[in-house]
Amino acid sequence: MRATPRFPKRATPLPSEDYELLSSPIEHRFVHRVFVIGGPIGLAIAIVLSLWVSHQRVTNAVIIQTEPQWVPGEPLALRVQITPESPRKLGDLTVEASVEQDGQRYPLPAPGPLATGGLAQGRLTVPSLTPGRATLHLRMEVSAFSPREESIPIEVVTRRDPVAGTHVVSTSMSQYADDSGEQPEAVKIDVRPYSRVLAGFHNTLLVRVTDAAGVPWSGPAAVRLVDGEMDGKRGNPDAPALLWEGQTDAAGLASIDGLLASEVLRLRVELRAEDDPDRVLHQRMIRLVSFAGAVQLRATPRRVAAGGELEVAAGGLSAKRPVFVDAYGPDGAWIGTFDPPINGREPPRAWTLPATGEGLLQLEAYHFTTAPGESTAVGRVLVDPDPAIDSASLAPLIALQRARLGLHRTDRTWDEARERAYLDALATRPLSAAAVASAERWLLGTLPIEVHGPPTLLRTHQRDLEAMKQSKRTWNFWLRLFLLGGGGLFLVAMGVLMRRSHVRDADATLAELRSLTDGEEREALEGHVAQSRRGALFRGLLFLVMMAGCLGAVALLLENLVWEF
Repeated sequence: MRATPRFPKRATPLPSEDYELLSSPIEHRFVHRVFVIGGPIGLAIAIVLSLWVSHQRVTNAVIIQTEPQWVPGEPLALRVQITPESPRKLGDLTVEASVEQDGQRYPLPAPGPLATGGLAQGRLTVPSLTPGRATLHLRMEVSAFSPREESIPIEVVTRRDPVAGTHVVSTSMSQYADDSGEQPEAVKIDVRPYSRVLAGFHNTLLVRVTDAAGVPWSGPAAVRLVDGEMDGKRGNPDAPALLWEGQTDAAGLASIDGLLASEVLRLRVELRAEDDPDRVLHQRMIRLVSFAGAVQLRATPRRVAAGGELEVAAGGLSAKRPVFVDAYGPDGAWIGTFDPPINGREPPRAWTLPATGEGLLQLEAYHFTTAPGESTAVGRVLVDPDPAIDSASLAPLIALQRARLGLHRTDRTWDEARERAYLDALATRPLSAAAVASAERWLLGTLPIEVHGPPTLLRTHQRDLEAMKQSKRTWNFWLRLFLLGGGGLFLVAMGVLMRRSHVRDADATLAELRSLTDGEEREALEGHVAQSRRGALFRGLLFLVMMAGCLGAVALLLENLVWEF
C-alpha cells in the first residue's frame, strides 16, 4: 500500500495572506449565501409573482345607457350599472354626472340608486349646449369595488335623427307549426292579440271579419274555445266552450278579454245568419301561441296630449323581480324611465308624459336591463293634442299601419292587399263613436312589435378584459425575462465563480504543499490535488446542469399553467 505522506510541523505559522488563500472563508460564505440561498429565493419570487398575476381577474364592469344624441331642453333617461363578474350582492350605487363642452362643465341630476344594488337610473333635462361635440362624465362608487370614472363622447344636435325599433317576431318553434284553417272564400276571418299573446296574464283578443276584398263585415258571430284555457274555460274539440257571441261592429271588429292559462290556444270563429242565429254560414279555426315573455304592460288612455297623464299597469310572473319601464318618444329617443321600477304586480301607476312631439309614444317593460330582447312587453299611446275621437282621428294610426305593411308576419294567411283595402275602408267609411274606439284599439294594438331597448353607450366588459390581458402579458414578459434571463446569468456567474474558487483553492493548496515537500512526494501530492480539483469541478458542473434542468422545468410548468396569455 502507498504510504500516506506526512508533513513536518512548521516551526512558524503561515503568513495571514497565505492562510486566507488556502481556506478562503470569506469567499466561501459569500458564494454560499448568494448562490445557495439567493437562487431559491429568486425562483420562489418568480413562482409567487406568476401565481399572483395568473389570479388577477376583472372584478366588475360598467354599463352606461342613454341617447348618443342630445337635444338642448329635451328630456332624456340615464341608467348606470356596475355588474360584478362573480355573483355577489352590491350596495347602493352613487353616481355623479356632468356634461362638458368647450372646457365648461354642466352638472346633471344624479341618477337615483335602486334597491337591487349596483344600479342607478333617472331622467334629466339636457342643458343649454351648442351643437357639436360634448363629453358625458360619470363618477361611480359602490361599496364592493373601487370608484370608477368614465368619459363618454356625445353629440349635441338641434334635431335628432329618428330611431327605428327592431321588429321582433316570436322565435318559438310552436309559432311555426301553425295548423290554423284556411280562409273561407266569401269572407276573411282574423283573430289577433292586442299587442301580443302572453300566457299567465290577462289577454285581449281582437276578432276581425271582412269580405274577400277587405271591406268590413258586420253581423252575428261567435267564438268557441277548441283547445287551451282562457277566461276560466277549458277547450274541448268535441264540445267547444263558448267564449263570446254577439255582433261585429261597422268596422268588422269584436273583442274577447280573459286570463290565458295555456301556451297554445285554438279558437273557432263562427259567422251566423241574420235570420237564423243557429245556422253557421262560415267558420274558421285559428291557432294562437304565447309569446316567450314574462312581463306584460298596459297603458290607458290610448290617446293623450303632450304633458298629459297615463295610467300604466305593468307586472311580471315573478313577484320578486323588478319590472323596468322605459318611455320612447315619437322619434324613438329614450326620454324617460320609471323610478323606482315596478315591483311584482303592483296597482297601476300614474305617469306624466314629458314634453314630446306628436306621434306614437312607446312604453317598454322588461326584467333584464342589459339585453331585454324578445321578452320586452310593449305598450303604445298616441300623443295627439286633440283628444276628440271621430273618423278623422284614425288617420295617424292608419298611416302608421300602412308604413308597416311590408314587415314580416307569422300569419300564413297574411294578405297585404286585403290589409290595405281594409285601411282604405276605415279611412272612408262613416263610423259611430263606439266603432271608432274599436277601430282605434285594432289599429294601435295590432301594430307589429318593434322594440327600441335602452341604447347602450358604453359596455366596459370587453375593454376591461383586454386591458387585463395586456397587463398580464406585460407582467409575464418581465417574469420570463427575470426567470430565464436572470436564471441564465445566475448559472453563468455561479459556474464562473465556482471554477475560480476551486482553482484558487487548489493553487493555494499546491503552493503550501510545495513549501513542505519535494521530489517524488511533491509530484504525487500534486497529482492528488489536480484529481480533487477535476472532481470538484465535475460535481459543480453536474450541479449546474441539475439547476438548469430545474429552471427549465419551472419555466415550462409556468408557461403551460400560468402564463396563458
